[in-house]
Parts: sequence; C-alpha cells; structure tokens
Amino acid sequence: MWFRNANYPTLKFGTLKVENYSASLSDSLIQISLSKPFKNVNLREDAIKALKDSISKKLPAPYKNFDVELYISSKNIYDYVPNEMRKETKKDNSRMLKLRNRDKEELTNVVTKVSAPCTPSAGLQGRNIALWASHGYYFEPSQNLWILQRPRFWGISEDTYTPSVVLPYLIPMLENAGANVFYPRERDVQKNEVIVDFETAKETEYVEENARRAKWHNPDPDRVDTTGYAPKKKIYRHGDNPFADGSFRTIRSHPNGSAYTDWIPEIPEDGEYAVYISYKSVPKSADDAHYTVFHTGGETEFVVDQTKGGGTWIYLGTFKFKAGSNPEFGKVRLTNQSVEKGKHITADAVRFGGGVGCVERSIAPVAGAPEPFYFTSEKPKYLECARYWLQMAGFSDSVYCGQNNEYKTDYMSRAIWVNALSGGSPLNTRTKGKGVPIDLALALHTDAGIDSTTVGSLAIFLTSDMGKTEYPTGLSRMASRDFADMVESQVVDDIKKVYCPDWHNRGLRDEAYYEARVPEVPTMLLELLSHQNFEDMKYAFDPEFKFTVARSIYKAATKFIASINNIEDYEFTPLAPSHFAIDFNGDKINLSWRPTKDSLEPSVTTDGYILYTAIGNNGFNNGIYLETNKYSMELHKDSIYRFKVTAVNRGGESFPTEILSASIASKEKGRVLIVNGFNRVSAPEFYEDSLIGGFIDSKDPGVPYIRDISKTGSQTNFTKGSPYISNDQPGFGACEKNLEGQIIAGNTFNYPYIHGKALHSLGLSFVSTSDESFETYSNVDKNHFCMVDYILGMEKETKCGMQKRYNVLNYPTRKKLSKYLLSGGNLFMSGAYLMSELEITKAEYPSVAKFAHEVLGAKLKSTANNQWCNTHINDGSGVNLNEGGSQLSQIQTSFSIKNDFKHSYKFNNKPSERQYTVASPDILDKGNPNAFVVFRYLENGEPAAIGQKGKLNTLISAVPFESIDEDEQDKFMKELATFFGLIGNKSKASKSKKPARKSTTTKKKSVVTKTTPKKTTK
Repeated sequence: MWFRNANYPTLKFGTLKVENYSASLSDSLIQISLSKPFKNVNLREDAIKALKDSISKKLPAPYKNFDVELYISSKNIYDYVPNEMRKETKKDNSRMLKLRNRDKEELTNVVTKVSAPCTPSAGLQGRNIALWASHGYYFEPSQNLWILQRPRFWGISEDTYTPSVVLPYLIPMLENAGANVFYPRERDVQKNEVIVDFETAKETEYVEENARRAKWHNPDPDRVDTTGYAPKKKIYRHGDNPFADGSFRTIRSHPNGSAYTDWIPEIPEDGEYAVYISYKSVPKSADDAHYTVFHTGGETEFVVDQTKGGGTWIYLGTFKFKAGSNPEFGKVRLTNQSVEKGKHITADAVRFGGGVGCVERSIAPVAGAPEPFYFTSEKPKYLECARYWLQMAGFSDSVYCGQNNEYKTDYMSRAIWVNALSGGSPLNTRTKGKGVPIDLALALHTDAGIDSTTVGSLAIFLTSDMGKTEYPTGLSRMASRDFADMVESQVVDDIKKVYCPDWHNRGLRDEAYYEARVPEVPTMLLELLSHQNFEDMKYAFDPEFKFTVARSIYKAATKFIASINNIEDYEFTPLAPSHFAIDFNGDKINLSWRPTKDSLEPSVTTDGYILYTAIGNNGFNNGIYLETNKYSMELHKDSIYRFKVTAVNRGGESFPTEILSASIASKEKGRVLIVNGFNRVSAPEFYEDSLIGGFIDSKDPGVPYIRDISKTGSQTNFTKGSPYISNDQPGFGACEKNLEGQIIAGNTFNYPYIHGKALHSLGLSFVSTSDESFETYSNVDKNHFCMVDYILGMEKETKCGMQKRYNVLNYPTRKKLSKYLLSGGNLFMSGAYLMSELEITKAEYPSVAKFAHEVLGAKLKSTANNQWCNTHINDGSGVNLNEGGSQLSQIQTSFSIKNDFKHSYKFNNKPSERQYTVASPDILDKGNPNAFVVFRYLENGEPAAIGQKGKLNTLISAVPFESIDEDEQDKFMKELATFFGLIGNKSKASKSKKPARKSTTTKKKSVVTKTTPKKTTK
C-alpha cells in the first residue's frame, strides 16, 4: 500500500485498510473510515495530504474533484496529529492546560540549586517529572528467591539495562534543563549508606544552634501530625514504615537565618554519595528553606519548598565526601532563613548514599508450621524494584502493597506513586498526596521479540479510562497520545539519522496498561528496543546510542510540556564543548575550548560556559560563568588542578567536557604536556556468522561512559536458533549473572590527572590538552616540553551502525609528534590497541607504517586474542566465545643495558569498579634496529613495550599507564623519567622557557572559592 511503503517504510503493526466509505453528491464529499491500526500511526499533516491526494487520483471520473475526509474510530484523522506538529490544522484547545493564575504560581520546583552560576529561562525550570526505568529485583515466593523480573540476555537484563540509560543520561539531561526528577527506585549506585537523624544520632553527628528568638523544638501534637523518620531498625518487613517510627524538629523562620541544624555523617569510605533530605510539610511551611551541602568541592546551597514533598526522601544532588567525620567539608546544614518571618521550617533525617537492600521477605506463613526464614536481596538498592524503595521512602502500604503478587505490586506501585506524589497539587486535585505538581510521567522499558533486523521502538498510552477522557485539570487524555507520539517519533527519527536508517517504528498503542492508565497526569511508556534481539543490542550497548536516545526523550518531553502550556519560546541545551586545552603562560595557565554544533538540532546555540575546578582528587566547585571560550588564571604552586567545562544557553546546561589537569611545581624539574587521546566509549565487540553470534567480552569488553551498572555477566550461548525455554534458559544470547551488582569502570575522562599526579610527585610541572586541540597546539618542542605523555587507553576506531568514531593518530597528529621527536623531545605513549590500529590504517595510508616503525620504533606482532579467537570462531556452533581469551595481567622488565626500568607491574585485566578492563592488549615488536624491548608480558614472554634512545626517544606501551595498579604508578613514572633522563644523575631536563611576565598587582585568588554574580541566561 502507498501509505506504508512510501511514507512509513519501517512501520511494524497490523494491516492498514479501508473499512467503510460514503459519498455525497450534493456536498461533493467522500468520507472514508480507515481501519483501527491507523490509530497506531504517527500521523502528520503532510502524510495525510499525500494519502488523500493518492486516493483522489484513483477515484473514478465523477468523483475526481470531490473533497476526501478520512476518519479513524469516528475521529477525523487530523485529530491524531499532535498539537505540536500542526502547522495548518487548528490546535486542539482541550490538549492545553487551563489553570488559574494562583495555580500557575504553585507550579514550581521542590528543589532549586541557588549556587548554580546561571539558571535556565527557556528550559524545564519549574517543572517536576516522574520517571522510572522498568523493573528490578523482587521476591518470588513460589521459588523462595529474589529474582530479576526479566531474563538475562547478552550480558544484561531489562531490569539492569534501562537504568543504564535513565540514571547517567536521561535524568541529568532533564535536571540540566531545570527540572526536578522524581524516581521511584534508588538512583544512587553507592553501596554505602549513612542516615543521620536527631533521635538516634551521636552528639557529634547532629548539632543544633538556636537563635535568640528562634529555637529548635519538637512539634506540638495538638497542632500537627508529629510522625517523622527514625532509623530504629536495620532490616524491615512488610508494613514497616521508618517515616512513622519517629518525629521531627521545627523552628520559626527569620530573614537573617541565624539558627541552624547540622547533620554530620561518619562516611565509611571516600567516594560520591547522593544526598537526600527529609522534612515534614505542615500548615504554614516555608517555601524557601535553605540547605547547604558541605563537600570536598566547597559548599552548594539549595532552596527547598517545604510546602510540598514532606515525609519522604528528597534528592539534592551527588557530592564527593572523604571517609570519616568531617564537620568542615562533610555535612548538611539547614538554617531558619526565609523571606517571610514566622513560617515553619522542619528538620528530619538526612541520608547519604544508596545502600544495600534492607527489606526482608519470606514465603507465606503456614498455620502450624515454624516461622519461615526471612532474608533480604543482598543487592545494592539500585537493583531492587520500586516496591521496596517506596516502602523505605515513607509511602503507605496502599501505594506498594495492592497485591499479594510482588511482581504485580511493583508495576502497580509505580503508577500509584505518581498520584501519591502529585495528589493535592494544582495538577492533580482528585487525590490527596504530597502536593508535588508532576507535569508528566514516563516509563522506559525494553521488550522481548526476535527479528532478522531490528525490532525497534513502541510507545504506549491510554486515551480513555473506563469512559474518563480527561485528567483532573480538564486536560484531554489525547495529550498522552501526543506525548507518546512525540517521544517515539523523536527517538526513531534520531536513531535513523545517526545510527540505523532501518530502525523500526512499531507505532503507537492505545491500551490500558496499568502504568499508562492509573497516573492522573499525562503518561507514556516507551518500549525502546528488544533486549532479546541481537540486531537491537548491537546498538543498545553503545554509550553514544544511549546518550542519543536519552537526548531524544528529553527533547520530546520539553516540546510536549511547552505544547500543553502553550509556550512557544523554549530551547534545547547545547552539546558539551570540544577542543579543550590548557597551555602554560609563564606561571599562569590559559584554558580554551570551542562550542560544539548539534547536527540533529542546528538551531541550538551556546550563550556561555561554566568552568568547574577541583583541587587534587576533591570534588568540583560550583563553577564560574564565562561569556567567552577562554580563561586565564594563576595556579598555587604544588597543587594539582582539575578542570571541566559545560556549555549553557537559555535552555540549560550541557554535559561536561573531559577533565583536564595542570600543576606547577615550586622546584620545577621540567614541563610535560599530557595529551588525552582516550575519548572512546563503546559497546563490546561482537562476532556473527550464519551459525553463531554474540558479544566477545574477553576480546574487547567495550568502554562504558564513566561506569556500567547494567552488566550481569558475559554471554554463554552463541548458537543462533537456540530457543527460549524459560527465564533461566533463555536460549540464544543467554549470559552469566556473576557480575550483577558490580559497578564496572569505564572511561572516566580523568586520566590527565592520574598521569599528572605521578609526574607531580617527581617535581615535573604539566598541562594537558585534548587530542583535537593537540593538532593545532603551539610550542610543542623540546624547549617548552621535556616530555609528551600521550594517553590512548582503549582508543580504537569503533563502528556503531553508520557511525565510525575514534580515529587513532591522524595525519596532523603524526606530523606534530614527528617534529617534536626530531627536536629532541621524549614521547611516552600508552594504549592497548595503538599498533593494531596503525596496522589497519597503513593499508589505506602507507605512510602510517613508516611513522610507526621509524618514528615510534614499534610495530604489531599480534593481538593477544588473535590465535584464540580464530580457533573458536572456526569451531562452529555450540561454542562459548568468552571462554579462554587473554590472561595477560603483568609486565616484567626485559633485560637491556639501555633499560632503566627495574620492576614488574600488574595491570587490570578484569571487570573492576576502580579501573577499566584491559582485556586484550597488543603484542608488540621492534620497528627498527635501534628499538629494543622494555617490557614483556609475564605470562607469555611477548613484548609489551618498545623503547628508543638516541636520535629519537620513545617508550611505546601496549599496557595503558592508568591501568597499572595505583600503588605502583608513581614508581613506574619515576623509572620512565629516569629512562628519558628527566631526573637523577643523567637528568637532561631543564626548565622550559617561559614568556616574560608583565608587572601586575593583582592578588592571587583560589578558583575553588572564586564566585561570580549569578547569571540568568536570557
């Protein structure tokens, strides 16, 4: 049919046909009723016009010039075009909110970050979004086990995969645009948890300071409900509510805010911890309670509207804390400051970190039998389903306990939670609740199903709930169809443009799914892809794909909220800046970067930037706003600085750049340039032929963005056609579960700091640059830099659909490195795939081989998995491609009179929370007669690092420096500096030349404490 083939070639649903028609000669009109599956199509005005024109052309002569009207389920076909997509058709006013002005004034964020250097003015500011990522661990009494709700395929389960899209990508995007995001599962992957509450805390953990006329006191039971949080148990059972086990403290507000309460946790270990607060919403609560989080990056202040959201955990942010009790940089403070005097400010518990499951379950008791054994999931809370988090977050059992079946209870609880959260707000007047005005709710799922191509994406909503066609605000439930259409269309369109032109659009589904039916706000479910289908998962694992999908959802949500509020002025956030670089300017440094164009949204602009700074391994400060893409600053000597930059516009803030680092030593022995050439994030490598297919973690496990929280274990079933039998025997794609709950480190983009820290210990100053900026970096010669440290990590060209990324050492880079080495400089380059990548490139560019052999002094002997992989692939079906593989884990010194390395070094070759996996590093060989082997792999004696001394001075290592055990990195760098003669008796390093400094009377300022007036982008 024309409609399917021409305009919607990748639709996948029922037959589209004409059900009925009528013709009126007097009105010159033909009315055609189309079949119900047309409701599932993402309809647009241009496609409808083309369809009507094609029908007109096929009409017999008497009817050629008749008007054609099309109907689906008694509605005009144009009713199925989203308001936002209408250009010629009149917009449907019933899909726009009609609120009184006083109600509009209540549509505010619960939490506002006032320490932010700038805030969005045309984004999602003031909006509150309910969002969840499918399922999670639940207790199944029939098996007396805690289990995942979905089977494990390809190294993930749906239960673990969707959070890996929502937590690191989608939630931050929405928050960067100004929204508050509410999530009914644990969002923090930190396994430690510390709760400080006034009823159980030590004197050093909870401190109250009273003012002369305002004192903290217990609430009056004759005036308010006095129940509050108390951590009286470590383990909870069904019906237990920690938010009903205690009370809270209260005080009257005052504009000067001289009274305060401090919560000072005993942090078990260094790391990042989410900070949650709790309070009680009472009559005359303050809508501007001031909280400050003291962390290793400084102080971050928030204003919290306590008139809504009381009696549960409210997320402030995630911050870096040091182990132990640290009253100066490890606490939360609440003052009694408010614009209005005499309002009530309440204080309850504060929680740091996510923790491990603490709800225990058992099989149902049997009369006369001994009490059954109770036990927890023993999993991190972020892996558990919503039902248990909601219980621990203070919601009543009517929210999380509607069924004896906890599988059903979980998906039902998410929908009921939306109403419990939004009830009592202007956007949900039908139910009582916590008064949070939730603008929309969205559930991200994946689906089952197998196809020879991609299964693709499906959107679900409901337009009529037992005859109810409106939400409490009077908004038509057709708005949910608009929302679903806009999200699915944006996701599919962006995937087609960037990755897969054949990505299937499975259309829209108007059905009474519980998650779509129950919420009293516009709601949709997105079935993003099939977690069972190999073709879908080739894309699904790629972090760039996850980013694209999350950004598509964020863009659609922004457009939808603008549509129902009749707002035309909105902007999308920019992409992260690129070409980040730091250069010396005497004892100062210059930082620079460039804006990044958004090929999918060309209208997106960048208005300014935020520069964030950290000292050492502390957290980042709140940032400073900059209108230009350059910044100059003076460094305190012997401190290591870290920097990252974001782009901002009226829509909000981008994701950050990579982290660059710099340091100036007071007794400087030389200056080093660190080049960060490790930008790669990717899916695991896959293999496929007619018999077998799958992901080969043991050859290349891929590189997560920052960290991976989705991995369950490596694939074990590679046999195509192996059938699904049960969740425990899912067939083709089945995998292990040994990695569940383990966070797997990826590319943290923090490696210039790791390299620089080791250089700093030797008295070497350093700056760093991105590899994009290195191509045009000035003064790369021996006089300015005694060494170039080029980081390649796991960098290699990677393909995902139509995308090819991460080219290694392009021509301008090779030319600059050659020139630097010929000037007498020293080059340290470490990367697992450097030589294998150059080996691939030389087929197209013969000069690459000359560069590798004659300049770098190295060549590829083989890859660590070369012979193993060939053997396994040729074995045919029934094999496990993840058995065996590289077991290389240590390098030892190769004897040579030119070799100044004296020790052996271990490196990480297994999934780890602290360091990415080096599964299959190259085996190297000498590229010319002057080169020599510096390190060999302990396990097989093959070369791991090649060096040169004399005319050219290089050390090329297939073992990335940052993958070496942290305790041994300083020792390795010391031996490297000795090898190049930068330190020790043979030292030939001299201070790099510095430009003459102009006289100045400007006082030194620490960037960590530097602030600028807050700016609202206009």
